[in-house]
Amino acid sequence: MQKTIQIQDMSDRDAFTTWRLPQDTIARFGQGQVIDLAVSPDGTCLAVGSWVGVWWYELSTCTPITLFETDRGMIDCIALCSATEKPWLAILNSDSNGNQVVKVWNVQTGNLVAVMDMPPKPIRDLLCFSPSGQWLAAIRGGIAEPNAECAVYIWHAATGTLYTELKDVPEEIGLPNDENGQFYNSPGTLTFSHDNRLLAWCITPSALASAGFADFISVWDITTCERITRLMGHPEGVQSLSFSPCGQFLAAGGVKGTVQIWDTSTWQLHQTYPSFGDYLMNVSYAPDGTLRAAGISLDERTVAMWDVGHREKLYVFENWEIESSRFSHGMYLALKSDFEVNIKTVGDTNALSVLSWELGYPHSLVFSHDGKTLCAGYRNFGGVVLWDVASHSSQRVPVEPRCYTYVISAAPTGKLYIAGTPMETPNSWEDILLLWELGQSKPITELTVPGELSGWSAKAHSPTMNLLACGNGTDVEDWRENDPENGAVYVWDVAHGKMRHIFRGKHTDGINFVKFSPDGTRLISRDTDGTNRLWDVMCGEEIGEFPGNFMMHGDDYDHYEALAERFEDLGAFTPQVFSSCGNLIAGEFSDDRIVVWDIEQCEARVTIHKPLVVSNTGTSIPSVDPIEFSPCGQYLAYGEVWECGAEKVPVRLWDIGTGENIATFLGHPTDIQCLAFSPDSTILASGSFDGTILLWDLTSYL
Repeated sequence: MQKTIQIQDMSDRDAFTTWRLPQDTIARFGQGQVIDLAVSPDGTCLAVGSWVGVWWYELSTCTPITLFETDRGMIDCIALCSATEKPWLAILNSDSNGNQVVKVWNVQTGNLVAVMDMPPKPIRDLLCFSPSGQWLAAIRGGIAEPNAECAVYIWHAATGTLYTELKDVPEEIGLPNDENGQFYNSPGTLTFSHDNRLLAWCITPSALASAGFADFISVWDITTCERITRLMGHPEGVQSLSFSPCGQFLAAGGVKGTVQIWDTSTWQLHQTYPSFGDYLMNVSYAPDGTLRAAGISLDERTVAMWDVGHREKLYVFENWEIESSRFSHGMYLALKSDFEVNIKTVGDTNALSVLSWELGYPHSLVFSHDGKTLCAGYRNFGGVVLWDVASHSSQRVPVEPRCYTYVISAAPTGKLYIAGTPMETPNSWEDILLLWELGQSKPITELTVPGELSGWSAKAHSPTMNLLACGNGTDVEDWRENDPENGAVYVWDVAHGKMRHIFRGKHTDGINFVKFSPDGTRLISRDTDGTNRLWDVMCGEEIGEFPGNFMMHGDDYDHYEALAERFEDLGAFTPQVFSSCGNLIAGEFSDDRIVVWDIEQCEARVTIHKPLVVSNTGTSIPSVDPIEFSPCGQYLAYGEVWECGAEKVPVRLWDIGTGENIATFLGHPTDIQCLAFSPDSTILASGSFDGTILLWDLTSYL
C-alpha cells in the first residue's frame, strides 16, 4: 500500500505523462475520467479524483504537483478538510476484490494519516470532514431490506477508528419501497455545524423509487449521539445542506430550484425562497455568512451561481455536458466539462483556473503510417485527439456537425478518417452515418440506411477500398414482418456515393458488429443472436458462416470437457479482427480459447488458452475485448474486462507461432476498450474505460 506522496518535478508541465507509470510503459496519455473535485479552503489548490488516482494541482499556475493513490485508482469520491492545521484529503475507492477503502492523506507532508475501519455495510460515494478535522462522516449505502436502519458512520479522522453510527429506521423516515419491498438511496447529503457539534444529513431516494425524493432532514448531536430533530417539508427533495458560520441557520437546497432556511435555535422554518428554476441547488455559506448556491440544470448542460439572499445571478456556465461539479466554501465552483476542468471564484470575472483534461474514454485507436502520431477517438468529443508519440503533446481535431465518433481508420496514403453519427439532431442519428477526412471541415459522405443504425461496433470503414459498412440494428422483436431490411448489412461506395451491396436474409437478429479486412475485400458481420457471417465484398457473396464448435479433437476436446464441468455456456465463437494479410481471423470462444482461424485452409492456425482469473470468490474465465494482430503478423494482443480480484486489468501479448504468452502488461484498473500496434510492431497502445491510453514498449519481448 502506498504510504507517502511523491512531489513531482514541475519544471516540465508535460512530464505528468510519465508519472507513476507501470513497468514497460513509455507514457500515459490522458489523466483519467474525472469522478470528483475539491478546492482547498484558501483556493490555491485543487484535488481531482479520477480513475487513474488523485491529481493535486496548484491553481495559480494550473500545474499538477503530484499524482497518488494509483495502485488501484478508481476513485469514487474525495473530501478536503477545511482546518488549516490539518491539510487532509479523504479518499474513497475499492480494492481489487471490490471492498471499499477510505484513507486520509496529509497532502502537505505527503504522509498517509489513517485508513478507516470499514463497517460491514457499504457506504455511499460521499465523505465529509467536520470543520476541525476531528471527524469524518459517510452515509451507509446499498440496497437494504425493509425495516433495516439507515445510518451515518463517523470516524476519528486521525486514527481511522469508528466513533459511532447514527441510525434511523425506514418506517420513521418514510423511505419508499419498490414492488419487491426494497428501497433505494442515492448518495444524499450531509454537513457538520461549524462548532463540530451537530451533523445534518438527508438520504435522497433515487429515481428507481416511484415515490420520488425524501422529504426529511435528520439532525444529530454528535456529543450525545442522539437525534435532535427531523425537519419535514421538502416534498421535492433535498439536494444539499449547509450550516451558517454563526451556527444560527441551516440551509437546504432543493432538487427543483428551491432554497429553505431553518432556525437552529427553534428548528422552525425561517425562510423559503421561491424556485430559481429547474436546478439541483447546491447551497454553501461563505466565511462572511453570505449564502450562495450553484444550480445544475436537469439536463446537466448549465451551471448557474446565485447570491441567494439577493436573488442575484453571479455566473452562468453552459456547455455540451457537465460531467462533475463541486461548490464549496460559498466561494469556489469547480466543474468538469468537455476537455476542461474550470474553477470559478466569486468576485472574479474570469475563471480562476482552466485545466486541460481529456473527455470520457477512448474507444478507437490507430497509429499514423509513419508511427509518429496516435489518433484516438473519444465518443463524446465529436472528433479525435492526435497524440505525438515522441513529445506526448496532444491536438484536438473536432468535426462539424458534432458527432459521436465510432470508427477511426488510416489509409496507406497517410490520411486519417472518422466515421460517426451526428449529436445535434437526436431524431436523425438512428439512420445517418457520416464520414470525414481528418482536417476537412465537412463530411465527405453521408449514408442514410433504410433501417436503424445499430451500436458503435457495427460500423466500419475501409480506406483502402473507400467503402463504409454498417448494419441494421433493429432488434428481432421490433422487426416488421417480411421486411427485407431485417438483419441487413450495408456496404457503401464512398467515391461514387452509392450503395455497393446490401447483404440480406442471412442474419437472425439486429447487427451489432461489422469489420473489414485490411485490404477491404472481406467483411465480418455478427448479430445479437451470435450468428457470424463472412462476406466477399468484391463479388457481393457470402463466403461462409463460422461454425460454433470447430477443432474439437484430441487434447483440445479433453480440455473443453474439463472446462465444461466447471463453467456453463461454452463453445460460441466470436470473430473480431483480421490479420494484416487478411487471411487470418482471431476471435474467442465463450470458453477459455482464443483461436486464430486460417480462412484459406479453413482450419485453426493456433489456439490460445486464456489464463483463468482466481479471486476470493472463485475461479472465472476472463472476458476478452478487444483483440489485435501486430502489423508484422507474428503477434496477437488482447485486453480483458475487469474481474473481481484483479487490481489491474491484463493486456496480454502472444506469439502466434508458438502460442506462448510472451508478456502481460498490468496498468489499467478497469476494462480495456481498444488496442493498436505501431507500424513497426514495437509499441502497443491500450485505451481503457479509465479514460487513459498507455503506450507499452515491446522491444524487449520481440
